[in-house]
Amino acid sequence: MRALEQNLAVHSYRAASVTRASTRVAVLHLEPAGPTALRYRAGQYLTVELNDGTLRAYSPATGMQVDGRLELHVQLYTGGRFSQRVEQGAHALGLLTVRGPFGQCVWPNSFDQAGQAILLATGTGIAPIRALLTDALTAGKGKDIRLYWGVASRDELYLRDEFAELEQRYSQFHFVPVLSRESSGGKVYVQHIASAQHTSLAHAWVFACGKPEMVSAAAKLLGEGNDLPASRFFADPFSASNTLPRADASASKPADIIPTLTVNVTRPGSRYPEPLRVRADASLMQALRDAQLVEGVCNGQQSCGTCRLTLPRVWFEALPQATRAEARLLRALPGAGPHDRLACQIALKPDLEGMQVLLTESPRLIL
Repeated sequence: MRALEQNLAVHSYRAASVTRASTRVAVLHLEPAGPTALRYRAGQYLTVELNDGTLRAYSPATGMQVDGRLELHVQLYTGGRFSQRVEQGAHALGLLTVRGPFGQCVWPNSFDQAGQAILLATGTGIAPIRALLTDALTAGKGKDIRLYWGVASRDELYLRDEFAELEQRYSQFHFVPVLSRESSGGKVYVQHIASAQHTSLAHAWVFACGKPEMVSAAAKLLGEGNDLPASRFFADPFSASNTLPRADASASKPADIIPTLTVNVTRPGSRYPEPLRVRADASLMQALRDAQLVEGVCNGQQSCGTCRLTLPRVWFEALPQATRAEARLLRALPGAGPHDRLACQIALKPDLEGMQVLLTESPRLIL
């Protein structure tokens, strides 16, 4: 295990300040409101829950601070439930519940003074990348660190002065802004620029954070085109609003021909299962999240553990064996038992009709 050796914990925070970094991004500073503060490593992420149940996932933009403060970069959306509260100022946020840390997007122990690193970010995905960058530079690690930050236009590069200063101070660091809508040759992408500037990345470490489409495209392009080993690509893509698109009524495959099945779900503290009718075309995590029964913070990337559940032995043995990644995460989760699985790794199929699952103690998502 790299990052997940730390125990997941719950902490109380309050908003200390809210400032605007750009027209669409706010910087939210949180301070501990209780006796403990979140302990994490640069690159990991956490969830923030308002007192009305609104839940969002964010990566701190700095490494862990002595005073326990957290700096979060919040993308502002028109009509967004969390965005509206942030735009009203620190006083409108009240007490916040912070859970974590989640994720494995941290520097490996083998990254040292001779290491090469490619950092890819889009939008506010720059926050954990910034934390990773400053962590490496202050520790004297990396002989060549290149940051590619993609945004639509120059006014969205709200950290450009800071990166320019770091570039002057550290000879091994190079900052490459990628302006997707200001290129004369059409829209450009960070992964394409990084790929074009490197013949081989066989011995490099690559970190990516931002739009899930960028993360998956970067993994494929740099692996196939630049010889990047899969073990050297680090990313924890997650859905910022913790929601998945529901079935589209206009989809080409009519809903009435998609098979369904019943999953019998027992909530924590209950003795009686509740039947839940679900579509057999997704993961169990998606079905449980649609029913607001689990969080599914990492969107099925096997990095948060919030969809952990327990199965009776007969159903546990009926499922395909857990992958190494799933088994590794389960070993790191406090209280995990021998018949626990991640719901995100259970593909719903008609032959699972009547499956029984026991939900573990995990905060319920209220949309």
